[in-house]
Amino acid sequence: MSKVPAVTTSSPVPALTISAASRARLQTALDDVLAPSTRRAYERHWRTFESYCAAAGYTALPAEVEVVGEFLHLLETSAVPQRHPDRVGWSVSSISQALAAIRFTHQRALAIPAPTPEVPQPIPLWDHPQLDDLMRSIRHRAARQGRAAPARKRPILLEELTTVLTEMYAGADTWRRRLYARRDAAILLVGWAGAMRRSEIVALHAGDITRRYGHWTATVGRSKTDQAGTGMLKALPVGEKVLTCPPCALVRWMDCVTTSDTAGRTGLIRLLTGEDTPTRHVCDRQPACPDPGSAVFRRILRSAVIGNGTVSDATVAHVVHRRVAASSIDIDVADLGAHSLRAGFVTQAVLNGTNHRAIQRQTGHRSVETLMTYAREHDIFDNNAAINIGL
Repeated sequence: MSKVPAVTTSSPVPALTISAASRARLQTALDDVLAPSTRRAYERHWRTFESYCAAAGYTALPAEVEVVGEFLHLLETSAVPQRHPDRVGWSVSSISQALAAIRFTHQRALAIPAPTPEVPQPIPLWDHPQLDDLMRSIRHRAARQGRAAPARKRPILLEELTTVLTEMYAGADTWRRRLYARRDAAILLVGWAGAMRRSEIVALHAGDITRRYGHWTATVGRSKTDQAGTGMLKALPVGEKVLTCPPCALVRWMDCVTTSDTAGRTGLIRLLTGEDTPTRHVCDRQPACPDPGSAVFRRILRSAVIGNGTVSDATVAHVVHRRVAASSIDIDVADLGAHSLRAGFVTQAVLNGTNHRAIQRQTGHRSVETLMTYAREHDIFDNNAAINIGL
């Protein structure tokens, strides 16, 4: 049997090289991991870091870990006059995202500091434990100062959503307002019942909505916790009440889309003339839509026809703000956002005593612990000794 040759220190170790084509493939693969909104945020943070390094005379790529640490300390202690004139220091989440952007850019470029006699094998910046320790200390200081976590968006519960829908339809006294009411009802109900993020709502296509054996589902192709785009099937339950039935709201809106595509403004006026408050279920049929690749929630143009463009993420938040503000519900709309729909579903399910695993199946949360943040806020009075203490 031949012996394995011993490795000697005199044996030359070839330097690791990577071709330009391989580097480009790696960069493309890393880019595809990020959601578009995350990519834009990373680019913005990287430009800030580059400007800081240029002003201070540092090298941005590859950067020394001490330089990154100094930059994060500056973010923690400097004023942010553009957005928060009364606050000193960036939020913890913004600092954490800035660090993630710097690490990602280094990993994407395979930028590793050159070895030195003192550090013959430098640790890549994206794996450096010293930066993890630094972020922990930033979080601890923020917690002691009472500025650790941003305020959560207030959830919209089912009773509140019902009030919003009732008053929205009552105020839709023209065909144009009825068109917006149909679209907004579909956005609110699909987002709420589907426990969807706003990015998931706007990304829905007609082919993602299916009805089989009386059950409605929506396929979410890519989301915050599914960047690979493997897809997740979400239930869209048929509601007992017509007003709060998500499939009915979808069918009524998609009828508008199809009518606009085939008959234009004249067809929409004919469809939406007269009382339009839902009085009977229409979810016994698949919504009419000739193109499965078209967006479900498309923009309504100034001419009051429905365009081909998809509504933006901001539109979902605007719908929530505008419809709640126009209702009789006593809620500060500043506490609301698009996430109020998803948070509302989770909160309502917790209040109704739904099993956490069942909620997780609909929301797509990776961790039950995340759901428990909703539970801790809203079930504090369940089995609490303070209730029966005799006060």
